Order: sequence, then C-alpha cells, then structure tokens
Amino acid sequence: MGRLGILLVSHTLPSFNIMFYTLSQLQKAINHKIEEQGPDAPVAAWIFSQYDVVKYDYHEETNETIEKVFPMNFVESVLMEVADSDYIYEVIGEIIDDEINEQIKNPRV
Repeated sequence: MGRLGILLVSHTLPSFNIMFYTLSQLQKAINHKIEEQGPDAPVAAWIFSQYDVVKYDYHEETNETIEKVFPMNFVESVLMEVADSDYIYEVIGEIIDDEINEQIKNPRV
C-alpha cells in the first residue's frame, strides 16, 4: 500500500517531524493531535502524495503534455528523500522565527 509524506507543524511541537503514513494511519495521527491539542489548535500542514510525484513532458511536435506516473516504490523513495532533506526544516524554521519576530514588532491580532 502506498504511503504519503506529511509535514505537520504545530505551535506546541518542539521540533518538526515528517513521517510517512498510509491515509488511514494519517487519519489516526491527526485524530490523536486533535485529542491532545483540541480541534481548534492552529497547525500548518503540507501533504505530498503519489499524485505529486509525477513528471510532465511537453512535446512540441504534437503540442501535447504527457504525464509520467511512477510505480509506488519509486514514489515512496522520492518522498523519503524529501523527508530526509534538512533544508525543508531549516527554511520553515527560519520563516516561523521571522514571522514571530515580525508579529512581536507589529502585532496583527
């Protein structure tokens, strides 16, 4: 069964975690977060599934765009590599830090 990568960022998580789940496992994880933090707790999430691991090739001769779909083991390998990238965590951490500092200086709420 295919898995998908998800990045859940919550105001109470001490660090960023990316995990691979089946959709039913993801549902259980989200239900646990709701029980833990409440249904109105703020969260930012990015979900990448098999439908994001595609390649589009444009062919000028036929004026067509061909979608290349990959096997599930290929998809899982790509998503695992994405999960292992520290760059994603660093950029999100920097954006959160910058936004915290900006909102401290200029409150929006």
